[in-house]
Amino acid sequence: MTFLAGFKSGLRLVLKQPALGLACVLIMAVGMALATTLLSLVYGVLVRPAPFEGAERWVHVKTSRGVDGGAGWGPVSPEELLHWRRGQTSFETLTAYSMHMSFVTAETGPTEVYVAAEVTSELLALTGVRPLAGRWIETEDEKPGAPDVAVIGHRLWQRHFLQGRVPQGPGAEVDSAVGARISINGRVATVIGVAPEGFEFPHSQQLWVPLRLNASNPGGDGYLNVLAIPKDGPRIGRAELEMLSAGLVEPSTRDDGRAARRVLLEPFVASQADPQLKKAVTPMVIAVLAMLGIACLNVAGLMLTRTIRKGRETAIRVALGALPGRLTTFALGEAAALAGLGTVLGLAGASALITEAVDFLGRGQVLQGFWAEPRLDPWVLAGVLVLAVASTLIAAVLPAWWAGRVEPTDALRQGSGGNTSGQGVKIADLLVVAEVALATVLLVISWLMVSSIRNLSAVNLGFETDHRVVAKVSLLRASDGDSARRFFDGVRQQLLAQPDVEAVGFASTGPADGSFWRQMSTVGREDGYAARWSVVSPYYFAALGVDMVSGRGFADHLDSIDGPPVAIVSRSFAEKHLAPGPAEGQKVQWADDDPSAFEVVGVVEDLVMGPVDDPRSEATLYLPSGQRPRASMVMVVAGRDAAPTPHRLREAVSTVDRTAGSFDIKTLSSVVQQRRWLYDGFAGLFGLFGLVSLGLTLAGLYALVAAASRQRARELGIRLALGAGRGDILKQVMGLGAWRLTVGAGLGALAAVPITVWVESVLYQVSPTDPWIYAGAVLMIWLFGMHAVLAPALEASGIDPASTLRASG
Repeated sequence: MTFLAGFKSGLRLVLKQPALGLACVLIMAVGMALATTLLSLVYGVLVRPAPFEGAERWVHVKTSRGVDGGAGWGPVSPEELLHWRRGQTSFETLTAYSMHMSFVTAETGPTEVYVAAEVTSELLALTGVRPLAGRWIETEDEKPGAPDVAVIGHRLWQRHFLQGRVPQGPGAEVDSAVGARISINGRVATVIGVAPEGFEFPHSQQLWVPLRLNASNPGGDGYLNVLAIPKDGPRIGRAELEMLSAGLVEPSTRDDGRAARRVLLEPFVASQADPQLKKAVTPMVIAVLAMLGIACLNVAGLMLTRTIRKGRETAIRVALGALPGRLTTFALGEAAALAGLGTVLGLAGASALITEAVDFLGRGQVLQGFWAEPRLDPWVLAGVLVLAVASTLIAAVLPAWWAGRVEPTDALRQGSGGNTSGQGVKIADLLVVAEVALATVLLVISWLMVSSIRNLSAVNLGFETDHRVVAKVSLLRASDGDSARRFFDGVRQQLLAQPDVEAVGFASTGPADGSFWRQMSTVGREDGYAARWSVVSPYYFAALGVDMVSGRGFADHLDSIDGPPVAIVSRSFAEKHLAPGPAEGQKVQWADDDPSAFEVVGVVEDLVMGPVDDPRSEATLYLPSGQRPRASMVMVVAGRDAAPTPHRLREAVSTVDRTAGSFDIKTLSSVVQQRRWLYDGFAGLFGLFGLVSLGLTLAGLYALVAAASRQRARELGIRLALGAGRGDILKQVMGLGAWRLTVGAGLGALAAVPITVWVESVLYQVSPTDPWIYAGAVLMIWLFGMHAVLAPALEASGIDPASTLRASG
């Protein structure tokens, strides 16, 4: 009954004392909304298992060449996978997939682009999901020379086979698709199965074809995503794969460790999340927990000041026999009512925030696994409940503990205005100091993250983005390198015939969109290094508005398939990896079994070809498309006064070859903006964290200083009556506030050092112990805090001594 009475008292508090009750509820609501949103984000994107039986045991296998992992963790080569399969005993299965864009044409219907997955036979069956019709890919389908087959997704089936008709019976229309013929990138394949609705494994696939492994390119680039199930734990499996990988390289090549393989086993779900998002999770968790702590301390402080003001009433209850346990239970009931209302409002706010988060992450293309979507899962609700209970305890225990220590005789003798609450005021002081310390930690982290993200957003990409369009172009019927060269040259000529097109270039990967990594060495030097590389056409740099630093660019008549292998390097590549002096004439080579060596013929300005947060993006090697022809390229078209329209790009491609495809057409500025979308969002998010924490702290500081001043009204009235000046009272109260702020900010700055060092890996071009950021955070807390103290200090200095002494007598 005591708890219920306290609960009712808490509800009445919101109605009768809205300044206090609503403040507590809203503070808790803000803290719970942000905490719930973050829990939903982390769980939905990084933790929630894929919706398949046993998916929690799946791991994603990545490799790195170079003993220091300098090439970054990347996909696996077919040679590595086949070698592992022959020798491993630590895994129940090793399966793989790769993804690529495919042009699909059914017997009837338009040609459309889908992200297809080439999969080994075990992969789809591993999910435990049964096809809606037909069968999954099997071992026989993987063999060289086997007929081309495909499994189609539910949406693709509806689009190309259902043709707007309503199914007449369960499975009847679906079964009719099995055995149908579809064209995939110009090759005819037979449909052997239809996936059930909602099945889009691994990301958003609607088409699956057999992966036919080819190990004929030793030391070649990796392109396989390997999924495995360890028998005895990831650590044992990783050790075995590293041991097996050591046998892939001749000992003479491994003496300096340049071509050594390392292996990383990462939980499958976590591996599918955007790397930028994963980097920001730790500081976000710290920030939100600190903010929730500030909210709880704020509510506890407000409840404590209320309990202190009710000191005489509490003393009477204790004198009449109220036990400390009953007081604590009553306080828990009150706090539960306030925390409960705050949690309900917080969940409502979180629902809106989660919707915005999904929209934001979708625009940044961060949600990769088709199951990854922040929402209020049962696990998230359980976490919110735990936070609500913890908040209730924090908000109730301190006031209840103080109330139980009140001496009834002292409180009754000195009246409501006495100073028996001195101990309670000391507890309030500790709460203020703790709030200020947490706010300082949060402000430092937020400032560091915002500075880091601003640095990222200000990275000079090295190329022009205005009036430029990028598009992915694929020649579906390329039979050899000559046909690919003729096709892309024809597209370029078609576009240049248009008066508003200035330049056209092609590359294997788009600007700021990624590139390949490979271990390399410079001929004549002993050290090896990892570097990005990309295949580009003549005029590619011109299309990006980039000038050569020295040497020459690529030319079709010089850099053909029959000519000596050549390369262009970026300025950073030349400075880091080539011998001093002119770069032209020096040679670089792959550091593995591939004997190819390339003579450097030119140096170009640094271009950010990969992620903008990768400090190694600028050191890049460029190889001519004339010597490494590809059937699929990224096209960059520079307009004179405006970006060319997608329609004209498609028209130019289809004019050269009507079966060729062009897709994912975007302005280059929108591509860059998309790459930076997440950074800008994080900057705003951490800025919000800092402002909210500062606001909560200032509100709590004001309330607690005001309550402490009112409790000391009798003492201050006596001092004024004895001749103390109002300036002395103002100075004393301001001094107490300054002491709390100084101690709290100092403790917070000290506590922030190990925390910021811990999250150093997510910072970009900013030191985790930057003294200016620490000083700025402390100064901001102190200045704003003194403004919050000023109002209650002026109130205290303006009291009427006579009225105060009469009221307290």
